[in-house]
Amino acid sequence: RYGEVAELTINKDKTKMIFKNLTGKQKKKLKEVMGLQIVKIIKYLGIWLTARCSRIKEDIHLKLVSEIKKDLEKWGKLQLSILGRIVTIKMNILPRILFLFQNTPIKLEKSFFKELNKITMKFIWLGKKPRIKLSFLQDNRCRRGFGLSAWELYYKAAILTWIKDWANLRNKRVLTLEGHNLEVGWHAFMWNPAEKIYTHFNRHIIRCSLLKVWKEIKQKHYMKIPG
Repeated sequence: RYGEVAELTINKDKTKMIFKNLTGKQKKKLKEVMGLQIVKIIKYLGIWLTARCSRIKEDIHLKLVSEIKKDLEKWGKLQLSILGRIVTIKMNILPRILFLFQNTPIKLEKSFFKELNKITMKFIWLGKKPRIKLSFLQDNRCRRGFGLSAWELYYKAAILTWIKDWANLRNKRVLTLEGHNLEVGWHAFMWNPAEKIYTHFNRHIIRCSLLKVWKEIKQKHYMKIPG
């Protein structure tokens, strides 16, 4: 009805769809009804969406790192100061990475952040030996640092925005979707080792990464976290 009033139609030649948890018969029927292209991966808002959870890191995170690497190699030819290069990273690279951290908070190893640090340092110093330590570059400007993006810190901050929903229990839609198979409340997994009893909790690709980071932060700042 909206399409008729607004005179808008779906371009079926450009519209694509991916399947998740459907049988071959269901896929065939849906394809006949919708008349759209069926693909295994779709690019949406700058990131690749895949139906296979096991491919999220390869299809989304590593592809973005590869794109960033190419961009920085191209921008390395520009006549920019060190501060200009740091600002370039904060203005262009950080939003792309942060969007990924906030929307696909999967488990990432230290090697992922080391690779990001490596390519950004190469861009800042034009491939030469760094003259300032990475820790000083990433330190806050109020402490005489340069405010360069600390990737792992942003990742953990993005994780905590999800953990916040576990704590205050206000985002009912997300909690219902992510916790449809839980036998106990979310707080049991935050403060008690309930995942040792309910082992299925950690088999969820998002929940296991959130819980891992939460444990690290809780252990480091235990005295500062209210019980």
